[in-house]
Amino acid sequence: MILRRRLDVGDTHIEALLSEDVFHAVSEAVFEAREEIEGRIAEDPFFGITYEPVEPSPNDPRAVRDMCAASVAAGVGPMAAVAGAIANAAVLAAVREGCRFAVIDNGGDIAYVADRHFTVGIHAGDSRFPGMALSVPPSTEIRSICSSSGSIGHSVSLGGSRISTVISKDPALADAFATALGNVSVSEDRESLSAAVEGISGRDGVEGCFTIFGDLFVSAGEIPEIVEVDSTDVRCCCQNRFRVRF
Repeated sequence: MILRRRLDVGDTHIEALLSEDVFHAVSEAVFEAREEIEGRIAEDPFFGITYEPVEPSPNDPRAVRDMCAASVAAGVGPMAAVAGAIANAAVLAAVREGCRFAVIDNGGDIAYVADRHFTVGIHAGDSRFPGMALSVPPSTEIRSICSSSGSIGHSVSLGGSRISTVISKDPALADAFATALGNVSVSEDRESLSAAVEGISGRDGVEGCFTIFGDLFVSAGEIPEIVEVDSTDVRCCCQNRFRVRF
């Protein structure tokens, strides 16, 4: 039976859809990933505040290596990938336990495996897209839908998009590139936004992306089918209160 569970650990706020018997393993993985990241910051406080990429080291634990590799690829600081790295650790734990449907939303950064279709609503604030959602196909591989916003939530974004979203098989990479896309989404101008999404979608590991800026929606690459749902059901990315239907 698939249940919705919440896990709050410090500034990590996760909503999960998964079977009850794997939640303990998922919780342990979240604690472990956070300990790895906090340990790295304790050793080097600069790691936790820099906006510059940090090269990965083979001596770093998995979550930290994922963050650093993503930061280098996207040209952002490693903490831009922290939510995706933790979500990835959680889904990996579920997969190791034999789970075939697990959706982890870590503050708007979603990692999942799924043996069925499900729908993720997109919260873009007060825009002309109130009932917008993604119809996500099944996947036996870990995949991710990560988002950044210049107007919603507490994450740092140097741009002004309502939401900038990246699709990838690598949750840390998707998280980092969502930040990068948000940073370059700075004007409600279709030409500049098209250049922004085209630039991000062409990067290694990125399957597709989109941004909503004002009343403009611009996408590039491959993204899940966009569907319309009841706007009251759209409580998704950047607020970690997603509504999943399956």
